[in-house]
Amino acid sequence: MMNLIIKDFTRDHIKATAQLAKQNYEEERGFVPALPPALVLPDLAQFADNNMGVAAFENGVMVGFLCSYSPINKPFQLENVLGAYSPKCGNAAIGENRADIYAKMYQAAAGKWVQAGTSNHAITLYAHDTAAQRQFFEYGFGLWGINAIRPMEEITTQPCHGISFVELMS
Repeated sequence: MMNLIIKDFTRDHIKATAQLAKQNYEEERGFVPALPPALVLPDLAQFADNNMGVAAFENGVMVGFLCSYSPINKPFQLENVLGAYSPKCGNAAIGENRADIYAKMYQAAAGKWVQAGTSNHAITLYAHDTAAQRQFFEYGFGLWGINAIRPMEEITTQPCHGISFVELMS
């Protein structure tokens, strides 16, 4: 069992954050060699300054971070909704116990995000990070983006009779 300590993400964490982000990027490059050889990170200070992020530590060593941009109005064009969005550069975790690390980080970060008024949370993960995907799927995120990403070719199926597809309105 891990003994994780979750802390507010601060500017002091940026150097370790960049190293974790690069490790995760290189891991994905192992699956997708077409990715550029160098990861260019944006200025991560924005994640420290907006107080919307957390960092996970074990034995004094950073093992993960999960940050969000400041609340976004109308995410996915949802009226009267504020959203929290963690881009790929806004989160990473070591490979060992990755699902547990993300679970604990999300529990802490989600508290901050809800406190900031957000009710819609989106977290970008690498396509081959199955441990993190499974963890967030179990937290109810679903697979929206993954379901939508496929080759742009005609889908040949037999029509379904007696089934209606309608948009549900709340």
